[in-house]
Amino acid sequence: MKVLILSYLYPTLNRPYQHVFVREEARLVSTFSDVHVVDCVPFKPSVLFGRKEATDYVRDGFPVEPVVYLSIPRRRLSGITAQMLGKKIGRILDREKPDVLHVHFLYPCGLVVHEAKKRNIPVVITTHGVDWYHSVKIPSLKNRVGHIIDSADKIICVGPKLEGDVEKMHPEASEKIQTLLHGIDFDYFKPPVKQSSQKEKINILCVARFAHIKGLHLLIDAISKSQKLKSDCSFTIVGDKTDKEYYNRIIKQIAEESINNISIQPPVGKEELRSLYQRADFYVQPSLSEAFGLALLEAIACGLPAVALSSGGPDVIVNKQNGLLVKSSESLQEALEQMCGDWQNYSSKELHKSVSSRFSNTIKREKLKQIYESLILS
Repeated sequence: MKVLILSYLYPTLNRPYQHVFVREEARLVSTFSDVHVVDCVPFKPSVLFGRKEATDYVRDGFPVEPVVYLSIPRRRLSGITAQMLGKKIGRILDREKPDVLHVHFLYPCGLVVHEAKKRNIPVVITTHGVDWYHSVKIPSLKNRVGHIIDSADKIICVGPKLEGDVEKMHPEASEKIQTLLHGIDFDYFKPPVKQSSQKEKINILCVARFAHIKGLHLLIDAISKSQKLKSDCSFTIVGDKTDKEYYNRIIKQIAEESINNISIQPPVGKEELRSLYQRADFYVQPSLSEAFGLALLEAIACGLPAVALSSGGPDVIVNKQNGLLVKSSESLQEALEQMCGDWQNYSSKELHKSVSSRFSNTIKREKLKQIYESLILS
């Protein structure tokens, strides 16, 4: 079996943290199939003039090749993008002759589904949430997304809320829509062998890119209203400045509230991230909408109890055994204060166990294999 995986912003040596879940899935698929990855790269001068870091990919024993496309702001003129990408992807499909095309993200990658269907190649699409929610809000793109979903043979959603929302808009496709939860390597993401000694302050970690949907303003607001959170805790926010305007808003909010116990760090790779998890005392995820919550899962696997806002994905991950699921943003402060008193009562071993039995990579591997084989044999 040969699977061609089509994604965008695949991890590079310079940015190993971007869309790392696609790389992990490609590695998983490579354990039972030949894999060829194609990365859709938005046009930038660095690509044109050959700056190596733009397409210097993290390698895992299978080929990864870039396809440069013209990225038009706010997903406008999607027809032009579809035409440009389609020609290039069509040539790759003719050359590689895969048994299955697995597309990650409805936009821009989903725009080329028709090229696979022309060649009678089965198509699996994984939507990760933001790609679907953003695309259906754009009138000119909403109909195109509908055609993509109609054309695909299988639609994978990374969380049950996302599946429900997609089915509600596309009831005619309900039979081919399913949830497939992320899995992680629980031999890698695990509690440290030796627990840290007594600290002066409680270390609270949040991994989130700077975008409004990630709810970092809610976290800052909760901290600003709590003397306990300001005096007893130390917060670390790790994330990419995806939305510079929102990032500046957060910096301004921190300054105006005279908060001096927040450290902001740029995104890091897998090894450094695990180290951050293992040094923290508990984890917080204030997202307004989260299709899954991979960092949340990794944090709990590393022995951190969690405080998370109910927003889709966290509802599947967080339970009474591993943390507090907050039903409204108004309750975030109270939950954080409660966890400040309770985090030491959680067993890191039990926290790891609470997720390892439900989000195993082995489970995901077998489900992916079954999906591919069913499409090839049909």
